[in-house]
Amino acid sequence: MICIEVAEKIGDYKEAIRVSCNILKEKCNVEEGYYDSIMENIQNFGGYFYLGEGVCMPHARLKQDIAEASLCMLKVKEPVDFQGEKVYLFFTLAAKDEDSHMNLLKKISELCSSKEKIQQLMETNDKQKLLSMM
Repeated sequence: MICIEVAEKIGDYKEAIRVSCNILKEKCNVEEGYYDSIMENIQNFGGYFYLGEGVCMPHARLKQDIAEASLCMLKVKEPVDFQGEKVYLFFTLAAKDEDSHMNLLKKISELCSSKEKIQQLMETNDKQKLLSMM
């Protein structure tokens, strides 16, 4: 499942990740503590999921089973600072197993490897267009 949200302004990266985790929790039955797991990863490993070009891919290991791999794309119109980098797109992943986790990572990495595709994502605020680009 893919969820898309566009926000005018978000206070900081923590709030952006919280918003995307809440969407995954509501629409995909992802556990309550998923946000805390991502924050713990940032504390322990730093910003390893910053992909460049204004894109972050927050994720952590789930402690529960979910029905299907899920992704929340949160686009913020005004960038937020993530460890010195301006971020406009947050692709928050929730995978049901290692295979689906790797498949999601691969798809997002492929999408983000094209500056043209990233630019297109940054230029539209229409949720349907964003979903079709995914």
